[in-house]
Amino acid sequence: MIVGTRRLAVIEPATPFATERAALDALLTERAGAGAEIVAVLVTHHHGDHTGYAFELAQRWGAPIYAHSLTADRVDFPVDVTLADGDRLELDDGYVLRALFTPGHAPGHLVYCEERTGIAYAGDLVAGIGTILIDPADGETCRRTSIRSPAWGRRGRRPSSPPTVL
Repeated sequence: MIVGTRRLAVIEPATPFATERAALDALLTERAGAGAEIVAVLVTHHHGDHTGYAFELAQRWGAPIYAHSLTADRVDFPVDVTLADGDRLELDDGYVLRALFTPGHAPGHLVYCEERTGIAYAGDLVAGIGTILIDPADGETCRRTSIRSPAWGRRGRRPSSPPTVL
């Protein structure tokens, strides 16, 4: 997922497939050729299917990796910027991503809510198809997260696995 016009954030570049990585690289190269800059690689949580291409992409573009501190403790690459609940990343043209701490599926899970459009990039908090595993030890935290969720993502929630939930 790419957010921004000239200052770009890439959310969860995790595909293990070379063709999909090449397509993302080509799109970012095109955007950079038009004057855009990749300013952040954002990770929602530590699971490999959400982090798989983050480090390589960040290295290629010289962009910092952002994640929650509990995620930073669990990944095998350096996280440059740790985010807490409510932290904001200002991009451009009114695009602002706000981090929402949503533990349950993973201890350091973050949702990124784009404030202008109201779209929430939900990682594994919301499933388009299927279910999300919640560790029973995190059940109370997950319940509190679900109570708060109507306040964000008013225009839609983008789970990591399609379809978009509107």
